[in-house]
Amino acid sequence: MGCRMTVRIRCDRSSRLALPVMGCLVLLVCSTALVLCQPPAVASGPHAALAALIGPRRYYLTQLAVPTGGDAAEACADWYHMASLWEILETSNLRYNTTLGLVSDDSGQGPPTAVAGWVRTGYGLDWGQVPGKGNCRSWGSGDAGHYGTYAELPSNWTGGSADVHVWAVSTGGCDEALRVWCVQDPITAIYLPLVVKNYQ
Repeated sequence: MGCRMTVRIRCDRSSRLALPVMGCLVLLVCSTALVLCQPPAVASGPHAALAALIGPRRYYLTQLAVPTGGDAAEACADWYHMASLWEILETSNLRYNTTLGLVSDDSGQGPPTAVAGWVRTGYGLDWGQVPGKGNCRSWGSGDAGHYGTYAELPSNWTGGSADVHVWAVSTGGCDEALRVWCVQDPITAIYLPLVVKNYQ
């Protein structure tokens, strides 16, 4: 069910304070509308971007594996994209999407451990076996002789298995079926329909 708010503002333009006061009033109304008309949490759709304004940016590991590394870039849901490791490096600054993402017995509201997913590296076109460089030719190759980087959150908390911050990273053949790490698209702008008339 949608939420609609119609605002009519009448002001005396002869006053020197009219425009600043009206600007503050419009900001107050828009802020209130965002809170009162907040939609329920949804996996995707037109309100997903608005929901991202409430709380941390979301991320998830796909529930299903993609057939090859060459399919990884297209695996994420609407309003999400294949994550660079640098976008999800600090998981404490993010919120795991348990609706879209894979969960395990003890996930709670967080991500699963010891499950690998393809992840972008930020490196140039590469298919070598060096973690952080190999990227299945920028996720366009599913060849067995090409390699891509994958990452997982370690389940052994005493063995020092983390390679990058808390993440354990390695490479796998681009012909392997692995899951994909996805992160929510950044919010760059929000447009609120607002009709202001009858100034005079």
